[in-house]
Amino acid sequence: LYDEALFAPIPGMLPSPFLSRPMDLGTAGFSAPRRAILDGIHKALWAGKAEQLIRSAWSRREGQHIAGVHWKRWSREDLVDTANALGPLRLINFMTLLLEDWTTARRGLPDLVVLPGPGVQVDTFSLGEDLMCIEVKGPGDTLRDDQREWIERLLAINIQVEVWQVYENSSIPIQPDTTGKQNVH
Repeated sequence: LYDEALFAPIPGMLPSPFLSRPMDLGTAGFSAPRRAILDGIHKALWAGKAEQLIRSAWSRREGQHIAGVHWKRWSREDLVDTANALGPLRLINFMTLLLEDWTTARRGLPDLVVLPGPGVQVDTFSLGEDLMCIEVKGPGDTLRDDQREWIERLLAINIQVEVWQVYENSSIPIQPDTTGKQNVH
């Protein structure tokens, strides 16, 4: 969505096309020299053009080494579905958070993004009909400060976030698989 802003020629900056990201990404100074570009992107998002922006950027950049981009982790359609599920306001707010604090996002963002669908209740876990983010914690695992901070940020921009604590269920029998290893439930 924001590749035009990431790779814009900014006076006094090293040329971004030769870097995996602009040096000022994630700093308070990122947005000001790119204000006109960011305003144009936001105008396009408000006009419902997230899918066009994603597909266009994907076509131009696919396979390039760009910090934070993992071409095989999410498909183009997953990104389009996520952008559409967020809608313009939440998408712009989320992307603004990333641009201003990119460096902590990797350590703080929740583990899962669940796209909208029919509401489902499974044991103590529930999935709503809106996009939601889920931080998964296992036995003995607790939230770190950067995770708490990102959860608060996401909640502040109206993105649903839940923390799911996962425990071993000793009532489920563990059966050995064909390799002789035990299945974990």
